[in-house]
Amino acid sequence: MKRLRLSRSSSAADVMLASQPGEFRLAMAYVMARKTAIPMVQRLVLYALYKQAITGDAPDAAASWAHIIELAKHAAWSRYRGMTPDEARKRCATLSPFA
Repeated sequence: MKRLRLSRSSSAADVMLASQPGEFRLAMAYVMARKTAIPMVQRLVLYALYKQAITGDAPDAAASWAHIIELAKHAAWSRYRGMTPDEARKRCATLSPFA
């Protein structure tokens, strides 16, 4: 399988993404390359679906109010608790601006 390169340096995200289905990989590569052009609300939804697809359910513990960005990410991810990774990948690929 050809490895999708998302940036100049390898990261854990590159490795995890390389093992995912093609349509999901392409959609996420597009989002990661153009994330500043995507509205924040849509980026949060895509982040949450990505995390659900890769990691599964969000942990119960959320970040403190002092870390507002992490708290927003956790809240977005928690909305998809219980969704299967396959469903999260499909929805993420569908919602991506690449789709």
